Amino acid sequence: MSVTLFTFVIVLTQGPLYAKSGDTIWVNCSSNTVPAGESAEFLLDGETINSLRRHNNGCYSASTSKECTWDICQCSENGKTYGIRINMNQQKPDENVEIVCSMKFKTGRTFYLNDSISINVLDITNPKISPVGSPLVSGTNINLSCSLITTLDIQMHWDCLNLTSLQFEQTKATYTATFSLHLRSSFNGRKCTCVARFKQITTSSTITLNISSPPLITISNPTECNVTSNIMLFCALSGELQTYGFYLWTHKMNGHFIRHLKGNVNKVTSTLLISSCSFEDSGEYICRAWNQIGKEKYESNKTTTITVNQNIYSDEYEKMSTQHNVNMTTERHTDSNLSITYGPLAGGLVLFVSLFVGVNIGISRKCRTVNLENRGNS
Repeated sequence: MSVTLFTFVIVLTQGPLYAKSGDTIWVNCSSNTVPAGESAEFLLDGETINSLRRHNNGCYSASTSKECTWDICQCSENGKTYGIRINMNQQKPDENVEIVCSMKFKTGRTFYLNDSISINVLDITNPKISPVGSPLVSGTNINLSCSLITTLDIQMHWDCLNLTSLQFEQTKATYTATFSLHLRSSFNGRKCTCVARFKQITTSSTITLNISSPPLITISNPTECNVTSNIMLFCALSGELQTYGFYLWTHKMNGHFIRHLKGNVNKVTSTLLISSCSFEDSGEYICRAWNQIGKEKYESNKTTTITVNQNIYSDEYEKMSTQHNVNMTTERHTDSNLSITYGPLAGGLVLFVSLFVGVNIGISRKCRTVNLENRGNS
């Protein structure tokens, strides 16, 4: 009785065999004759990684001492074919690994037949995509970037929104492909895939676009005003606007609510006029707006500040003191927001007090004592 040598059937690729680092490959070992004991041994670089045995119509793994599950190991019903899954996680990139299958036969004598394959483990992994933060904002422009570090001469491209971008650049061992995109709400939930390819090996990473559509707000820069002057704040909307609007402006001081103010709305702009600016107008001014696309409603807000120029009173009294040739003294108490300017003038004492108490009370008073003479002991 003669035995015909069995051969490997590798379910992976045609031609030269490659695997990327971290891959899982499936290897089948077949013979045209049932091996003795209905078993097969698999070795990786000379070390046994598993032995399979068909027994009582089941397939058992020596490495787990359990019956095989279909995705880990398999035995054919006729006992001639055995297959296992092998992880390439521990293999060094750019090196060949040898996988050997060994079966035992008996034809009056016992002997073993082996067959092997060589697999080149490539220095290529899944590319990394940025930005991955979410949500992305509709109406803005982004550059999706995909990068991969490898010593191989690879090709890269983007498949995104039914468009293909073949442009990529290489800096030493780093490959980078960039895809520019103007975001729209209709892109929400769509997928963009970055693909890297070397010969028959393809690796890829995919990002799902999570698009939010709040109104984009541009607001006045922080402003300083002089007392009694007028100031205008503006708040303008942009982005992908469908159904949108403004809320009332909110005035706060040191984080404490002061009041709501109604702005003058003209299409995508809300303006707020502050007439005769005074200390009580100091603080933060918050513009809030909303935008609705379909059933989803989005909100945005931005803050600017108004600072009242407190030096105007000191300047005023410096002029008065110069006119009357007297010395004025100013004391500022920053911990209590108190400013006092005083000095002798026209036989009496000129006193100006600037006081800001609490969070929403502005008091400005000018006082004059016409006579500070000693009125006796009474």
